[in-house]
Amino acid sequence: MELDLETSIKVNHFNIRLNTSYEYIVSVGENEKLLTYIPKHQANFGFKVNYQDVDLMYRHRFVGKVYTLTDNLAPLKGYQFGYLKLSYKFKFKTKRARAYLNLKYI
Repeated sequence: MELDLETSIKVNHFNIRLNTSYEYIVSVGENEKLLTYIPKHQANFGFKVNYQDVDLMYRHRFVGKVYTLTDNLAPLKGYQFGYLKLSYKFKFKTKRARAYLNLKYI
């Protein structure tokens, strides 16, 4: 099962986009146990704000526990992380460029 939601709004000169998603996956093997390394739960949340030539984006991801053995006795804990991205568009007459600053796994 998968759920995706996204919306965009404009506030004054700011364009704002919000999105979220959730996945529920039950993958069962022949032994009626969950398959290894496939999380049952995954979720994402993010937003992006644009003002003229500047973009600010944040994304957060949650991944539920996974099993490493087919008997489902050795789970690895779920984890979560985020990343932040700031970018600026440069315009030089007929040329364009973009500079990025990325912070990953925060």
